[in-house]
Amino acid sequence: MNCLIVDDESISRCMLLKMCTKVDFITIVGECNNATEALIHLQNHDIDLIFLDIHMPNLTGIEFVRTMRQLPQIIFTTSDKTFALEAFEHNVTDYLIKPVSYPRFLKAVHKANAIYEKNNSSPSTSTLSNTEHESLFLKEEGRLTKLNMSDILWIESVGDYAKFITLKEVYTVHSTLKKIEARLPSERFHKIHRKYIINLSRIVDIEDHSVLIKDKILPISRRSKESLMKKLNFI
Repeated sequence: MNCLIVDDESISRCMLLKMCTKVDFITIVGECNNATEALIHLQNHDIDLIFLDIHMPNLTGIEFVRTMRQLPQIIFTTSDKTFALEAFEHNVTDYLIKPVSYPRFLKAVHKANAIYEKNNSSPSTSTLSNTEHESLFLKEEGRLTKLNMSDILWIESVGDYAKFITLKEVYTVHSTLKKIEARLPSERFHKIHRKYIINLSRIVDIEDHSVLIKDKILPISRRSKESLMKKLNFI
């Protein structure tokens, strides 16, 4: 989920950011210190969830929710309990009281993720797991780049980022292999190691616990090799 943190207290934003980085299905795409900035951010980015403070200058979190017709999921983060009833009348996902504990935070974001997955699991929703989709879009430094799946050689995990190695270029995105694997067609791609996902059609050779793709030798974990061999068409 693409998430936005909106809070006029830098310490609160920092604490939320630290907790969010521990959750693999959350991607923080921005931080705002007031609701007006958040409105601008919503116009330029696809946001699935907002962590929203209530007491902020010029436009409060409650006023922000009241004025918007269409909003992503909202999780209020506030030290004020008095707006909880009204907040849930606006169908917010959760209402967290500061200081927010990590277990309580986890409960809220898992609830938000369940709603997100339900809303995006209908047959009419396009996903990269559909075999008829031959391309995907990579979000790299705020720019969307269309990439043909057939051009991908392998995908490599590098810390909090992933590199898409293609025939001509290397693209780097902020994501985990787990999230990427879930969005790729399993009949065409396979995770052979905790650090690598490969395009099965690009395999040149397999020997012992390694695979050759183009001129690169990549390791295959013992756990992955058996499932990999089941996918291959060999005599």
